[in-house]
Amino acid sequence: MKKVTIVIPVYNTEKYLSDCLASALVQTLKDIEILVINDGSPDNSDKIVQKFLSDDKRIIYIKQENQGVSAARNKGIELAQGEYIFFFDSDDIMAENFIEELYKTAKNENSDIVFTDKRNIGENTAEQVAAVITYGGFYRTEFLKSRPEIRFPSGIKYGEDGLFSHIALDATDKISRSFNSWYFYRLNGTQATNNLKHNPELALTSAHKQFEFLKNFYEKNNLFRTKSLHLARYIQAEVFYAAFYYMPRRHFNARRKFFYMILNFFNIYVRQNLTQEDFETLGYHFKRMLKCKSFIEFELKDILLSTPFIHKLFMKYKSFKRS
Repeated sequence: MKKVTIVIPVYNTEKYLSDCLASALVQTLKDIEILVINDGSPDNSDKIVQKFLSDDKRIIYIKQENQGVSAARNKGIELAQGEYIFFFDSDDIMAENFIEELYKTAKNENSDIVFTDKRNIGENTAEQVAAVITYGGFYRTEFLKSRPEIRFPSGIKYGEDGLFSHIALDATDKISRSFNSWYFYRLNGTQATNNLKHNPELALTSAHKQFEFLKNFYEKNNLFRTKSLHLARYIQAEVFYAAFYYMPRRHFNARRKFFYMILNFFNIYVRQNLTQEDFETLGYHFKRMLKCKSFIEFELKDILLSTPFIHKLFMKYKSFKRS
């Protein structure tokens, strides 16, 4: 058995693919396999991979018709022979010791999941962390293989990595952190968050699909009563902040629909299962939205409290009221 399987889905990244593959091949941990899954990429990615194949036998190359990144990553889980698995985006690169440091941490801590993203410092529990970005998790392969429900959801183009990690975090408390190495996430203007920011209808569709998935998953596994705080944190991070809160106000109708979509889902499926203490641990802006009775009320308050002078007066008033 190899120590680590690196899964690289490939689709239209010919500009960056050579750098990605090169950084995988020079890892200081040598006992690895690299699953390159060409998801029907129409560019020159195939030719680039073919050049690397003859130089290093650790590369395993799979070609399939275009099914989306979720299907490609799930194929990687199915085929992985490594003890641990890492999902590597084909337009990114990583430091030479990145995989070795993660593997050491995983073995030393007997972890099912190792957090790799520094945004999770101080929050290495499933209750605190609702989701991580694709490169933010390093997973025990047997942990994933033994739980077929932990897969990247098909049919959801945006937010699939958050849903995958959210489900995984529900299934284990063997979680650790490793921030002693570097992952270089390439900002090339094609990221999902960038697309959603400029396409409110796409953001709405994505959020609706995420809510449908979460509703079905939580109902099927009877998790609403025991994992509602975890779900609330997911909604806060992956829907409220990532898609709704920073959407430009000129998209008035989309923001209004978003507001009621989030509020209705939270009130129907989540709120009654949270203690008041749990509720108060949620973020300031998110709680303020949940306490509003209408979209107009939320927008007016948000505009006012976004004004530095008014916000300062408001915080002084709150401090005075508490004392």
